Amino acid sequence: MDRIAKRIESRLQTLSLQQPRFLEETRTQARERAIDSLGVRKYQERLDAIKKQAKRLDAREERTQREMLARIRDVPISQIGVYFSVDSEVENSIAQRQSVYEDELLAETDLGREILALRSEKENLLDTVWLATSPMQMKELWKEVDQLLGGSPTKLQREAMAIAPPQDD
Repeated sequence: MDRIAKRIESRLQTLSLQQPRFLEETRTQARERAIDSLGVRKYQERLDAIKKQAKRLDAREERTQREMLARIRDVPISQIGVYFSVDSEVENSIAQRQSVYEDELLAETDLGREILALRSEKENLLDTVWLATSPMQMKELWKEVDQLLGGSPTKLQREAMAIAPPQDD
């Protein structure tokens, strides 16, 4: 199964290389749509301006702290790294909405649709392998559940359901 996932990932990378900025631009557009649809554009612009000012101050503070640590360790400042992470509820909300818009934007182009299909296959790979090795009763149940839930199998899942079940000796 890992081999199949690696093949799918390899294809995704190949598609990304065809238009290197495609996914990045799609994510940027999706984020902008998410910000607009949440009604937080003016706040985001205000926050961006504040962040720009804060970034200048942070850079000065960081540089001074790195210089102090370099002095204490008696090493060049280039050997001093800075690591931090910030997790925010607002950023999480935007990221969730951005994901939805990214999928919508991807669905608008042939390349994007192929990327979405491959992502779906990768996400459902465990189920697909399970289906391929399941008895006919499980495959029928899977179809019924899919129908009940309004889902549809991926291309590989359809092919897996067509595979004859393993024979018991």
